[in-house]
Amino acid sequence: MEPWRYEGFGELGILVVARVFAPAGRTPPAGRHVRVVDTGIRCIKAPCFSLSASELNREKRVTLSGLDLRDARIEPAERARAETALGAAGGLLVQGTVVTSKDGGRELRCTRVFLREPLTRA
Repeated sequence: MEPWRYEGFGELGILVVARVFAPAGRTPPAGRHVRVVDTGIRCIKAPCFSLSASELNREKRVTLSGLDLRDARIEPAERARAETALGAAGGLLVQGTVVTSKDGGRELRCTRVFLREPLTRA
């Protein structure tokens, strides 16, 4: 929120949008909204807990050994954008459920991916 002066009315607050995210894929959303960031850790043996995940609007964090985007059914170009976002400072926004993987790790099965959109001025 920032102050904004309305002519003939006075000063009020205005919502300033810093980022916009749009859903990608064709599946109905299910699960919790989570921000996932690649920590940069690389391992020589699985499971490798190289992802940090935090549920939106909560302080709880969990480490993950994998991110499964198959259920989100996103297009190849969207997948490339998602992988780029995962390594970026802001991470990747997804919706899904954490499950135990076959190798004893934890993976996030995503039902929806949210990709950052460019801001436009009205």
